Amino acid sequence: MNVVWQGDDVLWANLITYYWRSLLLSTTTGDMFLPGYHFIPRHLTLEDPPLGPLINEGVAHLRRDYETQRETAFSKLRQSKDPVSGYDLSGILSPLTPRPNQPPYFITNASMLASFPRRFVNALGKVLLSEWGVACFTKDFTNPFLWSSYADNHSGVCLIFQRNLLRGLGESKLSPGVELEDVTYDTEKPEIEFFANLPRLTMSEYAKLFTAEDGSLSPLCPYLPEERSVIEEANSRQHAFARKNLLLKQKYWEAEQEVRMFNLFYFHGRMTSDPSEHTVQYPIGALKGIIFGSRVSESDRQSVLDVILSKHYVSSMRADFYFWEAELQPNGSILRNLYQPYLGWRKDFMYPRER
Repeated sequence: MNVVWQGDDVLWANLITYYWRSLLLSTTTGDMFLPGYHFIPRHLTLEDPPLGPLINEGVAHLRRDYETQRETAFSKLRQSKDPVSGYDLSGILSPLTPRPNQPPYFITNASMLASFPRRFVNALGKVLLSEWGVACFTKDFTNPFLWSSYADNHSGVCLIFQRNLLRGLGESKLSPGVELEDVTYDTEKPEIEFFANLPRLTMSEYAKLFTAEDGSLSPLCPYLPEERSVIEEANSRQHAFARKNLLLKQKYWEAEQEVRMFNLFYFHGRMTSDPSEHTVQYPIGALKGIIFGSRVSESDRQSVLDVILSKHYVSSMRADFYFWEAELQPNGSILRNLYQPYLGWRKDFMYPRER
């Protein structure tokens, strides 16, 4: 996607402050602290001792020393009639960044400074679809490009699924359930505006983002005033926009014939570390077969078989599940043949507990 920024004085001020906080936390600890699951200008971890006071002091120091550069940045942002691109935003943030050869006394890892504006802006862009989980499939397993690109040069495997058994998985209090749709292809990359399409945060977090230090509120906030109709409309608009972008790729990818499974997780600004809350498990009955690439090693074939045997031991695989082998033809095409050594895998191989 092409991520762009359309802000006002409130949002630009909060963005610059958040940029300085992220930069100072990274350069004082040595770890790269970039925007994560969501964007909060007054990031909670930065308020905790002992770093909190040091970061606050550093922000005040930078605001004082870079007052002229900050006003220049505001001027450029205000004068822009079109939304600001990520490239331009990186360029605007660069003069607000201390030079690696002349770092302030409180910066101990100056080597991070040169690349920080670009990395910060790139990380911001990735935030926008962070509530969505995506799995990608193809309708054409015979495409040799897919095997060479995604199956480690034909040494991987292709899993065959029954499409109708994958719809609606994962429905829970945190997710409405997965959707499964064909990807559409266009010559243009989609453009998404950052501030209007943030993931769902709590109302207090939205207030922090769209509120100035003097308490004035940015009119650009899609979720305020805090009214149910306003919130529902904003949620619906963001969902539709994200869904459209998840199903759109540039035309030169068209040969992949991609189908995407995607799922919205309602984290409400609180990403959990529990994988079960942001992953979806497919039913084993949806797996129709496995195609071994033409260069899969014998040990890898055995490892795949071991997994299938363990699954079959717990819940029987479907009767029409087969192992296949992809045969690479001289003209580059792919043929699928039954893999004879595993044709009778149900009776020829013992279950794990019987070994």
